[in-house]
Amino acid sequence: MYDSQEINISNCEREPIHLLGRIQSFGLLLCFNADWTLTAASENVSDFFDASAQSLIGQPIERLFSESVKIKIRRAIVGLEHSDDSERLLNLEVIPGKGKMDVAVHISGDDLIVELEPSQVTEKASFQTLRRIHQEVALAQDFNELIARAARHMSLITGYDRVMVYRFHADQSGEVIAEQRNIDVESYLGLRYPASDIPAQARALYLRNLTRVIADVNDPGVPIRSGQRTLDLSISTLRTVSPIHLEYLQNMGVQATMSVSIRIDGKLWGLFACHNYSPYVPSLQQRSVAEVYAETLALEIRSRMFEEERIASEQARQLHLRLVTSLETSVSLFDNLVVHAQKMHQLIPSDSMVLVVAGEFHVSGDPVSSEDIQLLIQQLNQSESRGIFAVDCLSDWLYERLTLADRYAGMLVVPLSRRPRDMLIYLRKEQAQTVNWAGNPEKPVELGPNGIRLTPRKSFEAWKEIRRGYSEPWTRSELFLAEQVKSVLLEVIVRNLDEYKRVVSSAQQQKDVLIHELNHRVRNILGLMSSIVSQTSSVSGDVNEYKSMLGGRIQSLAVAQSKLTEKNWSYAPLRTIIETEVEAIATLPARVRSSGPEIDLTPKAFTTLTLVIHELLTNAVKYGALKSSSGSVQIDWKIGTAGSLEFHWQELGVTIEAPPTHRGFGSVIISRSVPHDLGGDARIEYQRTGLLATFSIPPDHFRLSDDLPVDNASTGVTEFPSAPTPNTDKVLILEDNMIIAFDIEQVLASLGYQNIVLAASVSEALKVIEQGKPCLAVLDINLGTDNSEPVGRELLALSVPFIFATGYNEQGSLFQRLFPKVPFVEKPFDKSDIANAIRQAEQSV
Repeated sequence: MYDSQEINISNCEREPIHLLGRIQSFGLLLCFNADWTLTAASENVSDFFDASAQSLIGQPIERLFSESVKIKIRRAIVGLEHSDDSERLLNLEVIPGKGKMDVAVHISGDDLIVELEPSQVTEKASFQTLRRIHQEVALAQDFNELIARAARHMSLITGYDRVMVYRFHADQSGEVIAEQRNIDVESYLGLRYPASDIPAQARALYLRNLTRVIADVNDPGVPIRSGQRTLDLSISTLRTVSPIHLEYLQNMGVQATMSVSIRIDGKLWGLFACHNYSPYVPSLQQRSVAEVYAETLALEIRSRMFEEERIASEQARQLHLRLVTSLETSVSLFDNLVVHAQKMHQLIPSDSMVLVVAGEFHVSGDPVSSEDIQLLIQQLNQSESRGIFAVDCLSDWLYERLTLADRYAGMLVVPLSRRPRDMLIYLRKEQAQTVNWAGNPEKPVELGPNGIRLTPRKSFEAWKEIRRGYSEPWTRSELFLAEQVKSVLLEVIVRNLDEYKRVVSSAQQQKDVLIHELNHRVRNILGLMSSIVSQTSSVSGDVNEYKSMLGGRIQSLAVAQSKLTEKNWSYAPLRTIIETEVEAIATLPARVRSSGPEIDLTPKAFTTLTLVIHELLTNAVKYGALKSSSGSVQIDWKIGTAGSLEFHWQELGVTIEAPPTHRGFGSVIISRSVPHDLGGDARIEYQRTGLLATFSIPPDHFRLSDDLPVDNASTGVTEFPSAPTPNTDKVLILEDNMIIAFDIEQVLASLGYQNIVLAASVSEALKVIEQGKPCLAVLDINLGTDNSEPVGRELLALSVPFIFATGYNEQGSLFQRLFPKVPFVEKPFDKSDIANAIRQAEQSV
């Protein structure tokens, strides 16, 4: 007796179908080593070379082919980019007097495999035909029409009696979803085949080798003479067939077959299964065109999947918008989500949806008992799965049969947090499914002609199965949408859990302060970005340069804001700027070396130095040391004798013949940001050996990492558009942010103001006024720990027209009471706002 436990489907799955040691007899195989010496050959080579395989082994390639053929084969081998690639040479006169041959070459490990077969002349696979049917693919109105056309097209290309489009299901069973056949051929449309019909190792080969042809199921094949070693024929076009598969085809009544894989996103989506009821082998050209067509179809299917994903993304975006606009911090996260529970339920077709947050739950759709929900949550919290989790047979998954499994068969879980989990649970009821199997899917275990193994079934008549306990399967687009919903909820909702707890425990006064500060920073950052856009556009040569420069600067600013946000707008490390910018810009980070003590910067200094270092690195990559393969950058910093932070930038390995004659906006950022924004110094020297830049940052803008934190003022940021008709007298700009001040300067200069003086503090502005009365002034209200009230009073006393700019509504209201006739503009503002304000100011004097 045989042990029945040893006779199972693994017999088929363990069969080495790529190591059978034989090829089909419609061609011949030659195997060469790296020196192009023949190491193996099929025994039928004697039919073509008038010498036995044994006598040819050990001979160089020159013994077999002419010089021109040898060169073509070698070039084909050189052109192979990947291990599973193959190259085809069609209609080639390989052996004089033996007719034209088609040649396929590929690499298998250390072996160079050359396969030859007689050429066939056919019009079925012309490239004109391929172009015509390609155009028809995109015209299909829906998926079913697309697949039906695909079966018809493949039949036209290959000429088989039956062509089927065979799609794999999640359980690896397959279904015939489209078919093109001769009128006298039985239909297999709609039949389902168990996963065992195409074992795992066969599916793996289908992924590697797009086409697989069997010319004659009764062909005994041709042995390969190769000594003690069996060749790996995974990519071979001539590889012979497993005895079990041959028996399977014979039971089906098929005499010849071909399969063409349909691969999508690196996975085996399905295949074309082609059957013929007499021996038949399509030409190598037909098989090549079939491969191209299958890849085209895969792209079209993927494109339509992408459209489904786009629709899903739009649905998730709409949910995101609803959540963001309606989120209220005065109520709990659970209460916020319950408002949108019905909408979230409608996104993914299901009978019920359970929202679980912080131990509370809410059911949308058909009711689910509290006991079932609690038991289900308990099991889900014990599960190892962390991502989207879906089953279509709930009773198979549950540890014990709950009443829930009596009412629902399918479940899709969208986790929203770690254990104990917050989650969305979508539930589907049973949908009895009638599956038309191609014969009984359970292969009988018996002694067959191939030994103790599963013998292929002999009947392929439709065998109906009513599947109970299963729901409608969760589709790819539904799972994609679930991922989108998860991302939306994690980003927009779950991150607010800590914020909610903090807000409800804070006093109302503290909340108001935080809201005002956030409002100010948003206005400032919008103004700063607007200024960067304006100044970048004024110096960029073309669109691509503009996009590159603008993208880099805004990304640098975004990184600074992100790092400061991580630090709750407190001190942030200087080293973080260098590491982040080098990683993002420098192509070879190892060529940028840095050293210095651990320094933390104030938010204002952190933002300023981020922009400066970004511009230095950008210039080094485009024009300086990092443009040269031998160049490098050395960055050092230390605490100077006066207590300032001394920051040194040295470029090496490059020769500068002359300093640049053009100073763009990036150069302005490098040379003027630190002096203007931080009250420090900047020295830029274009030495012959490379750029040398030295910056001195005052002590109140940094600390050593061990120091205690200090309070820091936020930086006002604005945008200044055009002004009314100008005069040419002195104009004062009081603004503590260099980029915004420079932007205002550029705007006023374009309007004719020629004598523009910048001041970053109240004391500087008063000195400018003392040195000569200006004709106009633009004052930022908020100057860190100070404000511009003293400057405004001095200008009023001198009857000088001026305007105020502010990012704080409340502070603006205070100044409006102090200066009732002075125009105000709120950040962010545009050029027309500034122009109107200046006009009003001039009229009020």
